[in-house]
Amino acid sequence: MGKFPHGQEQSGEISPCDCTEKKRYTQCARIDCAAPGGRMATYFMNPANRYIEKATGPWTWLWALLFGPFYFIYKGAWPHAFAYVFALLFLGRDVIAVLVATLLWIVFAFAAYPIVRKTYLRKGWVETSGAS
Repeated sequence: MGKFPHGQEQSGEISPCDCTEKKRYTQCARIDCAAPGGRMATYFMNPANRYIEKATGPWTWLWALLFGPFYFIYKGAWPHAFAYVFALLFLGRDVIAVLVATLLWIVFAFAAYPIVRKTYLRKGWVETSGAS
């Protein structure tokens, strides 16, 4: 049989994740432990100093929805934050502009997961299996 990412043997009795009812998914640092909603956390390692950082998680969209461009600045996705702010500044102040800005806010929130993931990959970070 094959092996799971953390070296466990694949068989009928052994699960790829040892998270149990007692241990919530947030306490498990392994990437193969799915969070509610099916989205798993994504970890990246800086190859220069081997620092591992949790880049995205199951609530990435929520943080981007609540904090907008500030979330992208915090995650280092400067071009997306500037594009968002630039678009808001030049939309105007009429009713249609407010509706477009609201739609833009929502679209950016749900696109946050791939935006942040690609930002880390462009910086040369390597996707890894979790914080260890």
